[in-house]
Amino acid sequence: MTVLADRRVAAYWARQVGAFEAGTARVLAGDLTAVHPTRVSVRRMRSTLRTFAPLFDARAVERVDHELEWIAAELGTVRDREVLIGMFSARQDLDGELLGPLLQVLAEEVEHHGARLREVLAEDRTRLLVEHLRTTVDDPPTAAAVDLAPYRGSARRILAKRLCRAGVEDEPERMHSARKAAKRVRYAAEVVAGDAVSLAEPLPPLAVEVAEALAEVRRAERLQDGLGHCQDLVVARDYLLHVNGEHPVVPSRPALLLARTLADERLASLVAVDRTGVCCESDALVGAAPSATA
Repeated sequence: MTVLADRRVAAYWARQVGAFEAGTARVLAGDLTAVHPTRVSVRRMRSTLRTFAPLFDARAVERVDHELEWIAAELGTVRDREVLIGMFSARQDLDGELLGPLLQVLAEEVEHHGARLREVLAEDRTRLLVEHLRTTVDDPPTAAAVDLAPYRGSARRILAKRLCRAGVEDEPERMHSARKAAKRVRYAAEVVAGDAVSLAEPLPPLAVEVAEALAEVRRAERLQDGLGHCQDLVVARDYLLHVNGEHPVVPSRPALLLARTLADERLASLVAVDRTGVCCESDALVGAAPSATA
């Protein structure tokens, strides 16, 4: 599978393939800190396949996406628990009676799922995926650029519709769907922003298209982070309800009380999410761009 047109998409794809290959090697070597960046590279590849699908060889897109979905789920078994450890450790309202047992159970689960993940990454299925992804960057497209605006516009409209459909009600699945759409807008803008994504303030003069794309990256990232916090609270609440019935070492009453608190916090967080420039009628995430030059 190769990128048939646009060197920017091809370059972005190649960076994610490289990050994935390096990340899987680190996890195989026992470095679980590589799970998160590896999972992010998979998300970026899947998002790129979907947003810019016509620019790829259509015969292979579905198969590659299916394999990436599979490996993302395997990575998620570890990463989700890492997030929970961070969330619970940072809370000031947790005493040792609940925090200690929670962290103990989560650490045991990370160890268990980490061992399973290393087995998965050592399988032929993963090796073949890595080899195939490597071949996709061997033959870059000859076309310097195509108009990516229609693809990015479609991603924005999907985000607007999903966000408006979700509203501010207690609908975790719809909000999670909107968050995934926000990532898609962000990653599509990263393709155009290129290396500017990693620049620190103050920014140097940038081409107008790059500056506008970089501004969109940052707006979408803020929205993604707000919705992500809401989703993390849902995952934490559900985990507490699960662990309450599965692990007697975790005290029941404090776990249930915290689950209720997290549910209340989620509703407050939903109201606080910054949706500036995103509505059902919007065709863009609007806002001030970094300084730019033509």
